[in-house]
Amino acid sequence: QSTSPLQIVSAEGLDAGAIALLTQYLQSVTLPAGVSGETVWELSVQNGRVTQVAIDSQASTVQATDAIETLKRALTSWQPPAGLKGTVRLKLQINQ
Repeated sequence: QSTSPLQIVSAEGLDAGAIALLTQYLQSVTLPAGVSGETVWELSVQNGRVTQVAIDSQASTVQATDAIETLKRALTSWQPPAGLKGTVRLKLQINQ
């Protein structure tokens, strides 16, 4: 049982079930080595799909663009629970 370097600090707009699914999904994401800090994301969700992902660069401390791109791709391809829609504000902590 290895702990993921990615932890969800907060997830406005997601219920406990969706947070559990996203936590599990993020454990499969491989980040570039040596990256740590916080990233804050806004996800637009419609019909059980993530339609848009944007990083809040003012609120994020991670500067590594490769890590940010990796996370953006991962969040874009995440499948939220059916019926979830609206805006999700996600704060992720990276500890490596």
